Amino acid sequence: MGRSVSTRLRNVTLVGLVLLDLFLANASFADLEIQAPSKGGLDCLIQETSYRFTGAAELVSGEPRPFETALHFRRQGLFEKANVAEDAVVGQLETQSVLKLDRVQVHQGINDSSTRVMRLGNGISAIAKLDGIHEDTGAEVAAYQVSRRLGLNLVPVTVRRFIPKNLEPSFSGYLSLQYFVKEAQPAHKVLGWRTHPEVKTLRFLDFLINNTDRHENNVIFKNGKMFAIDHGLAFQTRTVGKSLSTLSDLEFADYLPKPDAVKKLLEFDPPTVHHAFKDLLEGYQIRAFLANRREFLLTLYFWQRKGHFRDLPLIRLRDVRE
Repeated sequence: MGRSVSTRLRNVTLVGLVLLDLFLANASFADLEIQAPSKGGLDCLIQETSYRFTGAAELVSGEPRPFETALHFRRQGLFEKANVAEDAVVGQLETQSVLKLDRVQVHQGINDSSTRVMRLGNGISAIAKLDGIHEDTGAEVAAYQVSRRLGLNLVPVTVRRFIPKNLEPSFSGYLSLQYFVKEAQPAHKVLGWRTHPEVKTLRFLDFLINNTDRHENNVIFKNGKMFAIDHGLAFQTRTVGKSLSTLSDLEFADYLPKPDAVKKLLEFDPPTVHHAFKDLLEGYQIRAFLANRREFLLTLYFWQRKGHFRDLPLIRLRDVRE
């Protein structure tokens, strides 16, 4: 509590740019075991992690992968470190100098006229998008915020940032920047991806945010981890899909996330939603999200009254009143 702002910034920068950017470059998630340091905070973490690698040159020579580092910490249950790591990625996307904008088609389905691969000064890349007919940069950022707030860990870090005209005059202004997950494969190249354990969580997310543009090119995989990308058409009024209230218990089960996500959805109440989205979404988009939140919770309440899904947090009617 007594640490100065500059000390906190130093720690975040140190972790974001030295350790959390780089230490996974030559190691897989399956092979790493990182124990929480007993004391000493982030400095101790840096010392302990450096001790596990052979040589500083190896540590700094690989591709920076800070978001993957944050996900690894979450898998280990090290949530405080994960949040520090993810906050560092947010800060880097918001502040690092832009070196280059590339007209690169990342995979089939990305619209090149409104999308660029942005190379940043710290070595990471981002998918940059302009507002347009088929792109809503506020929706891109809001989808990431829902994913993170509910602990779904599906959407890569996404921010909104002003980009001046000096690099490409026609591609400037307020853009959405999403961390580029390198070496990921689109779902259509992953055998049996529809049975992946995170598919239910993906359905839950898409229902909440009214995502009408989910297909095999905007679900990607890396090291067995699923990521959801391309949410420029989300947060509209519902135009496709069934109402959850019409589903059987078995069908509704396909939309159920882990218990902690339901708990966090209850905490993400209407006042909190309005505050979180007021600078990103229009009023009708916020109302659409809240309507879906209410429908999900009411449907879960209905089935719990019949004795189903009682391993999830129990819903009360007052929980769904707006």
